[in-house]
Formats: sequence, structure tokens, C-alpha cells
Amino acid sequence: MSRKNALRALRKAHEGSHFAVNCCCVRSTEDAAGYTPGAEQDSNAYHGTPAYHGLLYLDPANGAILRITVQSDLPASAPISRSV
Repeated sequence: MSRKNALRALRKAHEGSHFAVNCCCVRSTEDAAGYTPGAEQDSNAYHGTPAYHGLLYLDPANGAILRITVQSDLPASAPISRSV
């Protein structure tokens, strides 16, 4: 039996975002050789709360959240290209 879901789009600007993205951004095996989890990796690290967008799937019968998808809108200056 197929059930229809209510779908709501969401978008949040960088200001007021609580979507934390933390990435050590190790880019190659040479970089990884000296990497220790928890160690400071300032040169390739990204830590931020970027803008984001996504979808909220709801059960129209009772309003229950069935699924949430969120994708960050990272700035061009970030050392990573996406975060989901």
C-alpha cells in the first residue's frame, strides 16, 4: 500500500544556522600519514555553520516527521565542496 507524504522545503541562511560542519579535510595519503584524530589540522580544516537547504517529509494524517534531508550550502572558500 502506497502512502502520500506531505513535503516541505526548508532553507536557512548562514546567519542563525545551527548546522555544524566539521571536517579535517585530509586530501591525500601523504597528509593522512601524519594525521592523528583530535590533532590540530588548521591548514586543511573546515569548521563552520553554513547556510543549508533540505526537505522535510511529513505524514499528513498525524504530522509525524518521516524523513529529513539536509545539505549544506558551503562557501566557495571552504576546503570541501559539500556536506550532507
